[in-house]
Amino acid sequence: QILFTLGWFLLGVPFVEFIGYWVHRLVFHHGVFGSTLRRPHVQHHLEDYPPENLRPLPGTSYKSAADPLWHVIGAVILTILLILILSGTLSLSAGLALALGSTLYAKYVVSIMHMQFHLPQSRLRKLSWFQKLVHYHDVHHYARANYGIVFMGMDRVFGTFQKSLPPQTQNVFPGFKI
Repeated sequence: QILFTLGWFLLGVPFVEFIGYWVHRLVFHHGVFGSTLRRPHVQHHLEDYPPENLRPLPGTSYKSAADPLWHVIGAVILTILLILILSGTLSLSAGLALALGSTLYAKYVVSIMHMQFHLPQSRLRKLSWFQKLVHYHDVHHYARANYGIVFMGMDRVFGTFQKSLPPQTQNVFPGFKI
């Protein structure tokens, strides 16, 4: 029973990455639900952390994206879990373990990592794997690519992974009046 529960808990990571990828790509960049949900994310990209200033001077505090991304992802995940539990597709213990794993991953890995991507004085910068993730996140601010929340696995699966910066900055918010 413990391994079963632990397995569902650990599935929270790919679950958040999958849901987060699609919400980030379709809702916040492509605006499938209109501009209201996408506007704070546009601000994050164009005002708070534009391509020419992805990491403000050391000592500058991080500006949270303050967009509903995390809340929307959480609501989508919890709704899916509730439907699966109520339909009998997923047991209550598995659903709760998955919900807890998803919540902890989103709260303590996703939000912290994203903040570290934009801090020039991050202690993680010494680590080569982190430098790679920062680069891929930077590419996301320049190109219609790399929508992965922390890791680029979903981008590799869905064909939106890009290793290098484009020759010129792309409009990463198609159809949005800038």
